[in-house]
Amino acid sequence: MWIFPCRISQCLSDNPFFQYCRFLSGDALRTQNIHKNVNYSMFCMILIVTSDKDEAGTNIRDHIMKMMEWEDLGNKIWRHKDIIMRGIDDYHLYHDNIDSELEKKLDAKFDVVVFASKHKSESGMKTLSVHPVGNYNKPDFGGREKTLVNASPHLMTTALRIMKEKNKADYHVCFEVTHHGPYLKTPAFFIEIGSDENAWKDEKAGKVIAETIIETVKNPEKYPVLIGVGGGHYAPRFTELALSKKVSFAHMLPKHQIGNIDEKMVEEVIEKSKPDFVYFHRKGIRGEDYRRLKDIFESKGTKDVREDEMEDLGKKAPQTEL
Repeated sequence: MWIFPCRISQCLSDNPFFQYCRFLSGDALRTQNIHKNVNYSMFCMILIVTSDKDEAGTNIRDHIMKMMEWEDLGNKIWRHKDIIMRGIDDYHLYHDNIDSELEKKLDAKFDVVVFASKHKSESGMKTLSVHPVGNYNKPDFGGREKTLVNASPHLMTTALRIMKEKNKADYHVCFEVTHHGPYLKTPAFFIEIGSDENAWKDEKAGKVIAETIIETVKNPEKYPVLIGVGGGHYAPRFTELALSKKVSFAHMLPKHQIGNIDEKMVEEVIEKSKPDFVYFHRKGIRGEDYRRLKDIFESKGTKDVREDEMEDLGKKAPQTEL
């Protein structure tokens, strides 16, 4: 049994994005599949941020610059149609409110912010990854304490799938769970090359990420939005589901942060994810924590969903009226 189409249709009917679509196309949209890909670049303003102190970010930026014609607006700000790219001198992890800062300067309103960055780990594992932004506890690496940034589940999950398709080298493609700064109000996510200097400067990896960002912006896939709970930092279970099922992941809570998740934090996760459901990685969470969090999520109107209730990516979604 697949419960998503009827459940999500009610959620999406009140979404400003779909109200805008109705305004543009009227009743014609009512006969279209709710999973139809949507060209965000038709009316959304995207901000891509890179740091000059970040080798992977500059690698990715160089490749993006080669892909299309850019108008130089000065101060390391470039524009191509509805895409703004910004280079900064400091580390983006600590550069709070970069969205509002540029909105004032450019008299613009951003819909999504994409941070192109490096990922560093002691293991040195070669990775191409995406993750949401925010802190479940103390802000050890930027952002605000116990504060999340609005997620961008459709673009972030689409980026994961495109990276997987384009990855021809020996890189591991995966989600990472929500972590670090900066703080901003606009929906955002990080897309990263890991995990050492050789990888950060790898031209092939930089090109894959650059192409992924542009293709994601042009044609993101919209599926039911899930919050993920349980498992480790690299979120293997959520990655597996995103690559095989018609779902989009928003914020993800790893097992090691469960102790920091109280009712107030669940409210923060829901507010910044705007989910249709929550998915629990049952093997990646203690039974008592599962029961406690399941009850809190349900009390806030967010029910859990099982894998057998999700549709495979390879299948055509049924037609559903909005």
